Amino acid sequence: MSETEKVITGDPNSSEADEFARLFSNFMRKSLMQNQPPENPDKPEKPIYKTDSQPLTVGFKLNGENYPVWSILMHNAISGRGMVSHITGVPSPPARTDPTFTQWQEADHCVFTWLVQNIETKLVSRVAQQPTAKHIWDSLAVTYKSGGDSLQIYDLHRRASTLKQGNTTLEEVWNDLNEIWTAIDQKRPNRMKCPDDIQIHNEETEQNRLYQFLTALDDKYEIVKREVLKMEPLPSAEQAYNIAKREDARSEILRPTDGKPPGDGIGAGLFTARRPNHSTAPRRGGSSGNGG
Repeated sequence: MSETEKVITGDPNSSEADEFARLFSNFMRKSLMQNQPPENPDKPEKPIYKTDSQPLTVGFKLNGENYPVWSILMHNAISGRGMVSHITGVPSPPARTDPTFTQWQEADHCVFTWLVQNIETKLVSRVAQQPTAKHIWDSLAVTYKSGGDSLQIYDLHRRASTLKQGNTTLEEVWNDLNEIWTAIDQKRPNRMKCPDDIQIHNEETEQNRLYQFLTALDDKYEIVKREVLKMEPLPSAEQAYNIAKREDARSEILRPTDGKPPGDGIGAGLFTARRPNHSTAPRRGGSSGNGG
């Protein structure tokens, strides 16, 4: 009797064939289900808009003059909370008829509040009527960024070149310069395309900023200035600031307790470290012009 006849006549040995047929049928059904496309392949998943009621501050409030630094810090702080789309507009907010609009609006109110809390009171009235956080952000950029204002760019360069430490601390004059430099970079970005030209431009800019920082320092840092200018290669402005800061700390630690000023002043430690035999060692040839 053939296998087919066994199945038809109900032969007991046909159970194996029945089991095989059942397994094969299940296998084909699952394969077809896995190969079927999703019901709505083009329909994106619904975004989830989170809210964050915790306060957010960036250290100082926008006063109109510190916009370049403030905007960078504020953007990074909001981005760190995962809500930067509320000031960039990417992705776009949902339509008012969208079921997620209320959720998005609650999140936007959080960012709106953060912006207002980081603006000086006298400026709040100018933005309080804006409908969304992005409207506030764009309004502030239009009012204070003014990237093409030649008069502002000129004033920034003038301030960077004429700033003096005066009665301020070393940290304060350094922070003032950094704020000016950041504003210059925002208002007049480097438009060069060639990598070599970009590198040369950046090196020259860094060197100019080193000169501006040293020019701003008080006369008590004269030894520091001379020794920094003799270094080869020249340090960055930030490295020079760190050198001056270390010498400032050394001078404070070694200040005499009898009220008399120290004999060598600020920079003596750096000066001695570079010239261990100051009384006999000759000055380096070819560098007296740079040292002043």
